[in-house]
Amino acid sequence: TPVIGMVGLIENRFHITTAAFKNPCDDIILLGKNRGDINGSEYLQQLFGLAGTDAPHFDIEEERRIQECCLKLIQRNLIASAHDVSDGGIAIALAEAAIFSSFGCTVRFPNEKALRNDFLLFGEEQSRIIITCPTDNQRDVTTLIRQSKVDYCILGVVTQEDKVSINEIAILDGEELREVYSDSLGKRMSS
Repeated sequence: TPVIGMVGLIENRFHITTAAFKNPCDDIILLGKNRGDINGSEYLQQLFGLAGTDAPHFDIEEERRIQECCLKLIQRNLIASAHDVSDGGIAIALAEAAIFSSFGCTVRFPNEKALRNDFLLFGEEQSRIIITCPTDNQRDVTTLIRQSKVDYCILGVVTQEDKVSINEIAILDGEELREVYSDSLGKRMSS
């Protein structure tokens, strides 16, 4: 199995940006576009045993713009957290951001009625990053995003309550999520 190793240089330790939610009331913003592409997803594998489906949508230029935009937001100290949308899709990315913190979130996807809920929540199409920022920074953040020619939408807000609520169709308890997350390897090894 090929393995890719990466080494990078962080020139300023204050630019280290983790996936964990940092502050209640921070805005949650999705960089990138939801296409409803479920190909190659963990969802298809786990529920239907469909391994080896086509890879999800990918556009190298779109990816470059989004990565450069996120890096600028970090370097200008405008955002509190950043988490790529990868294995498991948006639902898992939001759950992980809550798991790694003591906060939850309330999220509503605007104008996504054309997408099936399962595709929206678990699609793994590339070039998407969930960021959070203080409300006071939202104007500067969205201005930089637009200047970078990146699609985005404001999804919701980080909450003090330790629950993840997505379009009111998924409401997950943070403590239960942490328990499942931290014990999953042990359970798999014992079965």
